Amino acid sequence: MTYHGCKAPNPVFGGTCSGMGDEVAKATSVVRYELNTRFARHHHELGEEILVLDDIFIDEEGDYPAGTYIMNPPGSSHSPFSESGCTLFVKLCHLGADQQWREVVDTKTVEWLQGLVPALTVMPLMRQGSGSTSVSVGA
Repeated sequence: MTYHGCKAPNPVFGGTCSGMGDEVAKATSVVRYELNTRFARHHHELGEEILVLDDIFIDEEGDYPAGTYIMNPPGSSHSPFSESGCTLFVKLCHLGADQQWREVVDTKTVEWLQGLVPALTVMPLMRQGSGSTSVSVGA
């Protein structure tokens, strides 16, 4: 199986929520790593964003439990894996050249902010250059 341009080990399952183009194009997916799944080192020319939905995701920079948001900037590379298995929400190939610094956010400790309307709350995750990512909840 190939997953977004990488030869994926058999225990990785992905379902595309939205996408444009082939496997190395813009895509938003839910990805499940089974026990002891490892990816070979690969490059993200236009970056990626990851939200760990359950269990623990790992790469060379650290261990990321459920609730962790990771932004890997354009040009970054890594060798991700999971010993316990994990589920990720992944967005690929959409970041700009002005989004240059890796960001890691523990969403369990970030303060929710009042949105533009009374019933909306917003959790900012990444704000760099011309882009931003946040989680919004409304009544």
